Amino acid sequence: KDKADIPGFPTRIFSKALLTKVLQTIIWNLSAAHSAVNFSQYDHLSYIPNRPNALFKAMPPGDAKEAIPDFQTFFKDALPNTTISHFEVLFSWLLTTPPQITLNKVDAMKDVIPKAHESFQKELGQIHEEIKSRNDKLVAEGEPNYPYLDPARIEASIAI
Repeated sequence: KDKADIPGFPTRIFSKALLTKVLQTIIWNLSAAHSAVNFSQYDHLSYIPNRPNALFKAMPPGDAKEAIPDFQTFFKDALPNTTISHFEVLFSWLLTTPPQITLNKVDAMKDVIPKAHESFQKELGQIHEEIKSRNDKLVAEGEPNYPYLDPARIEASIAI
């Protein structure tokens, strides 16, 4: 096997349709999918009991409620100390800082294929407006919004 052989990835691109599919997959994974996963981390990780990165007591085998009479105290004692908690929260915040170059600001091909670029930017603008409208409505109803797939927030590539 070649070192670059990736399971599920074609070993040979033999058609325009397959090339399109491969490029769509790469672009999706390096921009929107990455942003949706990465930029929502602080929302979930900033409250340590919600999703601690590590627990500092071994979990008992079997049903924890049966094995540990005072499960709440056990869980509290298993949580990371203040120093580690601060690190976890700050690190998750760092990972979710806004990107410098978002998908709607990419203009590398603007002069090469101006019509396609303009059409793409117009479509991204429409998607942005739809997401903004939906999120504004959710916030007005007291519900959490989901801004992570807004082209104005999607990183143009992985910048970590």
